[in-house]
Amino acid sequence: MAGETNNSGINFELRKDIINVDKNIVKCFQCGTCVSSCVASFVLSPGKYSPRQTILKALYGSELAFKDKNLWMCGNCYHCYERCPKGVHPTDVLGKLKEISFSMGQAPQPVVDRVNNILSTGRALSIAGSELVRGRVGMSKLEEFKFAPEIKKIAELTKGGKK
Repeated sequence: MAGETNNSGINFELRKDIINVDKNIVKCFQCGTCVSSCVASFVLSPGKYSPRQTILKALYGSELAFKDKNLWMCGNCYHCYERCPKGVHPTDVLGKLKEISFSMGQAPQPVVDRVNNILSTGRALSIAGSELVRGRVGMSKLEEFKFAPEIKKIAELTKGGKK
């Protein structure tokens, strides 16, 4: 991420990028509706994951917003998006932070593995295990995923999400 953090700890370029994703983020008054709506916060990690705290970090332009591994707990359910009383779109902001995180090499290894699998095979998950099972029960092999070259071309044209 280009841009430097000043003495106040604010990266103004990051803040500008986040505000460009969702101009309503400046309306966030930290009510906590996003947290109380968040499935990941409730089920996956009670007390550990808070979209509200991540949004606040993003609003202040803190690089901690995209460096936090808990960022990846968001499952894009859009509950926070639907329920925010100020029309903030936390899911979109979190998506932008994930994009930044990935481009900066901060993404968890399972995410990197999944992206690499999509780029090389066109599938999110490996089918090696399922091929063995299919053979044992007399099913034919899965066909080659015919859109893999197009996916690779899109990734090349968009530089894989990197600027």
